[in-house]
Amino acid sequence: MRKLFITAIFLSLFVCLTASSVDAHDNANIGMSTWTLEKNQISITLWIEESYFKQLKELGSGKYRLESETDMKQVIHEVIQPYTESKISVRINETQYPVKVDGIRLVEKEAALYFEVSAHADGIVWSEDENKVKFEYRFLMDESKNLHANVAEVIIPGSHGGIQHIFTSSTPVWEGAVKRALFVDRSTVSPADVSADPITIADPGVPGMKDRSVEGTPLWRSAFSFVLLGIKHILIGYDHILFLLALLVVGLTFKGAVRIITSFTIAHSITLFLAATGIVSLRTYFVESAIALSICWLAYENIVRKRVIDRWRITFVFGLIHGFGFANVLQTFLVAKSTLLISVVFFNVGVEIGQCIIFLVVLPVMILAHKKLEARKLTVAVSFVIMAFGLFWLLERLGGYQL
Repeated sequence: MRKLFITAIFLSLFVCLTASSVDAHDNANIGMSTWTLEKNQISITLWIEESYFKQLKELGSGKYRLESETDMKQVIHEVIQPYTESKISVRINETQYPVKVDGIRLVEKEAALYFEVSAHADGIVWSEDENKVKFEYRFLMDESKNLHANVAEVIIPGSHGGIQHIFTSSTPVWEGAVKRALFVDRSTVSPADVSADPITIADPGVPGMKDRSVEGTPLWRSAFSFVLLGIKHILIGYDHILFLLALLVVGLTFKGAVRIITSFTIAHSITLFLAATGIVSLRTYFVESAIALSICWLAYENIVRKRVIDRWRITFVFGLIHGFGFANVLQTFLVAKSTLLISVVFFNVGVEIGQCIIFLVVLPVMILAHKKLEARKLTVAVSFVIMAFGLFWLLERLGGYQL
């Protein structure tokens, strides 16, 4: 078992030397966008995280200086405009309207840098009483090997909220139907047309929109998208994974593990709802630091205590903190406030599914490892590695610590 401890020490040193390249939240390749329907045009604004935007082959070559206004104009003309034309399409009643890029700028959004791309499709003609609208989005799909997703909000005239859709490689198209009366001066419309109720409401607070997507109603398509977003977040959230590993490495029985996971689930569900709905708010700086501290604490307990009992209590406390962390992620991509409740509920469902996947993979491995190896030494060795990660993230988040 001495080799086990030596390996743990070397792994801990390796973490300290390389953790700067390992983000606790390996930011999901997720962007945001708004698609605003107007009388004569459709305005589009995209937000793509800086590092992912530079995945475009031409931008990663070093040929252009994106901080230069002159180069930026050249980038739009030579790279972004032809790329956008090939990846984004706008169709009204089967007529395709070219998308023109207006400008690009680097902005800070949710404590991260994003490239904001402004574009529009003009000359729009709402020729039918009910006009078929089709948006297709394949931006960065090839470059990201179909991992990119974009949380979009379709904004309708006079609405208090938008319809939300998540563009992915499997759902690259959004379709709907819009009444022409929305874009016509009411004084020119006959009383008969007005009384005919030209506005169809299919989503609360969104007049004039009737969703015709093959995936079903906006509600359930959005719900399924947020389930996937929740699963993806927990599976790439290394700090949450290590927190769960620190709980399971002590060699819990199945019953004991279920008790702890249930405690964690209830706790983070409470604060996820409270934070995402704006009832309670904590600074991201505090939340992320506390999450790192929770990892360190569990690892420390694993090392110094030979027997850990009633851990569900401290797990509940830490679960409350992790719930705020989940909410920070959800709020970043929640663009349509009209779907707030359904987004919170189904994002949490996705988190639970992802958590169960980790639980079902890690627990049998830990049980088997405890049977084959000396349990106590295994727990301590693994906990040293977990603590190394936790300490790095804690220092990084407390003071912007970088190696």
